[in-house]
Amino acid sequence: MSGAGAILQGSGTLTPEAARRTLLTGFDVPPGTGSLTCRLTFAPARVNGIRNLITLALFEPGGASRGAAHRHEPVQVVEIGANKATRGFVAGALPPGRWTVALDVHCVVPSDVGGVRYTLDVEATARDGEDDPPPTMLGGGDAVPDLGPVRWLKGDLHVHSDHSDGRWGIDAVVAHARTNALDFIALTDHNTSTGTAPLREALRDAGLATIVIPGLELTTFAGHANVLGIEGWVDWRTRLPGGGTSDDDLDDAFADPSDLADLAGAGDAGTTRMVVAGEGDVPVEFALHRPAGKMEATARAIQSRGGLFVVNHPRSAGYPACTGCRWDFDDAPAYADVIEVMNGDWPRRQNDEAMVLWDRWLASGWRIPATAGSDAHGAPAHPDRVGYTWAWSVPEVASIIGSVRAGRTFLSRGPHVSWEAPRPGAEVARATTSLAVRLGGVPAGCLVHFVCDGRLVEFRPVPEGDSVQAFPLHARPLAGTWFRVHLVHQPKVGTPELVALTNPVWVGR
Repeated sequence: MSGAGAILQGSGTLTPEAARRTLLTGFDVPPGTGSLTCRLTFAPARVNGIRNLITLALFEPGGASRGAAHRHEPVQVVEIGANKATRGFVAGALPPGRWTVALDVHCVVPSDVGGVRYTLDVEATARDGEDDPPPTMLGGGDAVPDLGPVRWLKGDLHVHSDHSDGRWGIDAVVAHARTNALDFIALTDHNTSTGTAPLREALRDAGLATIVIPGLELTTFAGHANVLGIEGWVDWRTRLPGGGTSDDDLDDAFADPSDLADLAGAGDAGTTRMVVAGEGDVPVEFALHRPAGKMEATARAIQSRGGLFVVNHPRSAGYPACTGCRWDFDDAPAYADVIEVMNGDWPRRQNDEAMVLWDRWLASGWRIPATAGSDAHGAPAHPDRVGYTWAWSVPEVASIIGSVRAGRTFLSRGPHVSWEAPRPGAEVARATTSLAVRLGGVPAGCLVHFVCDGRLVEFRPVPEGDSVQAFPLHARPLAGTWFRVHLVHQPKVGTPELVALTNPVWVGR
């Protein structure tokens, strides 16, 4: 191969029927290719205040993911080479053969042009003939550090960077960890995990001991879920709710998506009304990807690898305002590990409704703990309104993940509120006569609420600072009963606000 050349060119109109679907096409990468440049454009970017959203992902021959660009810009340029790549994508050798580009069409709303006008171009550049530099080797042989005793660790389990649609880079995320004294942080960019390694390195260079929880946010067309505790890409494309049955083979969710490569270029009659080529356009033959797996299979596969599956902001706005932001998989309690009930600023309607949903799941007998996360895409505008997850753990990834899964956690905008008796995550014996929580850093004007099976059964004012609050049980609790404690700030003027809460403890059988 010599010089540079276009290996894929296309243009046309994506109609609203393409929304919440994945369109695939293939292109051939010749031997000797040193870099690829992909350019996607679409217009209009907005219609009546609603943003159209099309994202781009790449797969090499055999189906291995080379990254995704989940960004809202109507002009997206992606470059991949042996030694560098656009954020969200993976650098490395470019094997020759049939590659696949996936257009994930999250939202297309009706417009004067019938949808969105798009262009898609891929250009290959020859290698310069120089050998690739050897990979950088990480130091080894260090002694295993003494992690010390179990203690309360503060963390942010939901953060984005410019490896997806974040407005800040890795250095700013490091500053976020420093400013908020985070003991652990999960970088959960949309459908990519390429920022995890740079964040670890940047934290180390900054002299911070903050633990990085590997993660990404599965940004599907019908719900968002954080994957925490496992490295690498996870195929997020599952069947929509009500889409029928799927294979029981859990490995399918993690297999290399070679089906994408097989489908690319095969064509599909169903795409003809979704992709329209007019006069002067360069038609591209797309295949419509029909994922076989359901969300449960993806969750089970994540769990089989030791990962955590977190349902995010389940009562956020849905399509078309925010495609997939609202959780529409009604079977989630059967397979979710955790639910994120506090997202971003706490006093918001979507968080209130998430609490209602969580209580409904608990009332149905599902022992699902909750988390809080900033969901920060940039520096929070109201940092005092954002809460974090505190885990009873040692500073190590597996221990933190285990504590979050077991509910050995509390959620807080600042004050400390943790179970004193029983200890965090322990069951309550039926013979128990009282429960107690330890409060710390309580501001003036707070009430503590004692909740049983979703009902407020006692509340009382609490002093500023630190105290232990005991709640007598006036009747022997039934097996399966659950208790939770809320700390509520009651201003002299204005609406009461939840500022901290425990995860539930359950009465044993």
